[in-house]
Amino acid sequence: MCHALGVLGIELYVVLLAVSSVLHSWGQAGIYTLLARQLPERDHLAGNAVLSGIGSLSTVIGPPLAGALIVWAMPRR
Repeated sequence: MCHALGVLGIELYVVLLAVSSVLHSWGQAGIYTLLARQLPERDHLAGNAVLSGIGSLSTVIGPPLAGALIVWAMPRR
């Protein structure tokens, strides 16, 4: 949006990257904190393994799935 408005300079871009990095880290920490509060202590390792596995799987499967969705949803001429 900033680029479309013509206000995206290198300084703003670096600030946006920094804010995004901090928010991502806080979000990840929040997910694992929530998991630790919801599961009994004996299940923490298994819960962390499931979350990490889902994250890895989505990293591998997500882009090809998005590509297939784009091809399928592309308007026909």
